[in-house]
This record gives sequence, structure tokens and C-alpha cells, in this order.
Amino acid sequence: MIGVALSCFHIAAAQDSSQSLMRKATSACGPAEIRFAVSAAPSSFVVPVSHDQAKVYFIGHTLKGSFSGPVIRLGIDGRWVGAVKGSSYIVIPVMPGTHHFCAQVQGRGADGYFGSDVALNVFTLHSGESHYLAIDSPDDVSLGVLTLDALNADEAKLLIALSRQALPHEKEMKNGGKR
Repeated sequence: MIGVALSCFHIAAAQDSSQSLMRKATSACGPAEIRFAVSAAPSSFVVPVSHDQAKVYFIGHTLKGSFSGPVIRLGIDGRWVGAVKGSSYIVIPVMPGTHHFCAQVQGRGADGYFGSDVALNVFTLHSGESHYLAIDSPDDVSLGVLTLDALNADEAKLLIALSRQALPHEKEMKNGGKR
């Protein structure tokens, strides 16, 4: 009987440890309850970036190359900064330094995080420079794994030319707050 109790204790401890490790690993992501709607930005839309900031392009890419599919939330250092959908991109001004980046399929799972639904990376940014991160997602996220990788400028410019600029909006909650 003591052996069974110890086994149950070890299983519970392993689950707690696993959940703790997942929270630490996904600390670049934002709160699970934040949701975004994504529309296409007007062609004249420009994101202002000061000379002392880096410009980070998050570029979503799907095989279909369309502005459809799941919403992918994008986080930097534990805060959601926007979202993309399908083959679209956003530009985010970021202060120089080392930053932790997250891409996560919105609305997957009760706690918001599953292994294949989250992609993480870390980069050091420099002021005045542009940095390009590709979010590759299958057209049906249940069939594959999300990735978040650096692109060279030539690859990025090609994908941007084939994409629409996204305009993410934090969704409103029913009680009037943001969600």
C-alpha cells in the first residue's frame, strides 16, 4: 500500500514539475486569456519605428499563401504584441537587447499551450536594424508543428511581397474589457 501511495506521489510530482517547466519555457508568451482578431491592414499603413529601436518583422507563412487559417499570437518577453493569420506579417518596434520570442496558435487547449502549438526563440536585437522571424504553420494546425525561425533579408522580402500586412486587434470581452 505504501508503494502505491509513493507511486501516486511521484506521478503527481512529475506532472507538477512538467507543468512548471512548461510555464518557464513559455514565459516569452503572454497571458492565455488574451485573444486577437486579425484583419488586413490598408496598403498605406506604416508602423513608426524610432532610430534607437530595432524593427522586428513577424512573417506568417502557409502553403496556401492566403490570408486565412488559424490566428497565431506573437509574444515578446511575456507580453503579446500582436498576431498574424495565414500568409501575413506585422512589424513591431523593439528596444535593443536580448529578447525571448513566442508564437502560439490562439485558442488551443484550456491553458493555451501545447508542445506543437508553441514555437519559441531568443535573439539579440540592435538599434536601427531589421530582424525577420518566420512563423511557419501548416494550413491545418492539427497536422503539423509551428516553427519560429530567423530569416535572411532576401527570404524575408520575398515572403513579405507575397503576404498581406496584418492588423491585429485585441478582442473585446463581453463585460467591456479587452480579451
